[in-house]
Amino acid sequence: MNKKIKYLILLVPLLSLISCGDPSPVEFTDNTSTTENINVGIVPAKPSTYVYSNGYDSTGIVEPFIDKSTIVNVSGIHNSNYGSFTNGAYYFAIFNDKTKPVMGPNNSVVGYKSKFVNSVFFNNVPAQPESNRMKMMNQQHSAIDTSLGFKYVLSNGMGHGMRGGLNYQFPYGSSINVRINDGSNPSYQFDLPTPNEIIGQVKLQGAVSTNNLSMEVTWNGSSNDSVNVIIGNVNQSSNDANPIFLFKAANTNSLKVPWPILEKIQFSQSKFLVVTLIKRIIKGIPYNAVIKDSYIASQSIHNIKVDIPR
Repeated sequence: MNKKIKYLILLVPLLSLISCGDPSPVEFTDNTSTTENINVGIVPAKPSTYVYSNGYDSTGIVEPFIDKSTIVNVSGIHNSNYGSFTNGAYYFAIFNDKTKPVMGPNNSVVGYKSKFVNSVFFNNVPAQPESNRMKMMNQQHSAIDTSLGFKYVLSNGMGHGMRGGLNYQFPYGSSINVRINDGSNPSYQFDLPTPNEIIGQVKLQGAVSTNNLSMEVTWNGSSNDSVNVIIGNVNQSSNDANPIFLFKAANTNSLKVPWPILEKIQFSQSKFLVVTLIKRIIKGIPYNAVIKDSYIASQSIHNIKVDIPR
């Protein structure tokens, strides 16, 4: 079946300085079967003069700037590395002071200084304050590490050892209680629903050298679920991970990516690929004195390391 599908493509790493505005759609002719209800784009970003220090990693936090006073994100994470499997969890909260914006080289707001609060608890376990850092590009296109203040973190199995005493499995298909004491108001708490665990599988056919490499990604769960799939690469020289494509899938459990899309990846500079599947719940909470305007989310994430058939 011959279908014309529009794709948005990121052709440069996120740390490169690119122009403002959204990229224009690029139209390809796909001569292979494809899945309906798939929207394809770049990983959401403002003009890429900066990225957060966690960047594109196993936390699944890929937005470099969320313009909210309070950001709370909890993630259950499953990593597949050539047949070996690890599980982890990463919870964090950031409290931005919108009276103290951080300006980028193009004089736009790229972040805010973050505030210190008395305490943050996830399921009655206290989160630990640590430096909230971001990398900004200067006029010479060099990354400058910048401290914004504090964030509050609980994690385990994330390559950093256990932080804050988080020693239980992520509660998929349940909820996590979040309690915040900002030191000025009565403590505020809410229950954050969590998604069911997502588990994916990646199959490749063809090779780069024969210009026919294709990828099929499948995952569990209801076909009514909305799932984001990120395809990124890891650089040969720096080991930096770069998100390249963001696929937003609805009413399906599979995604087929043909060669006309994959050929946009710089395979000669790639050590391997990483396919990340994300199932997310965003909780809306009315403005209040403690969290003000907010972005509150829970995620199930599966990262899959993929060798490149050369």
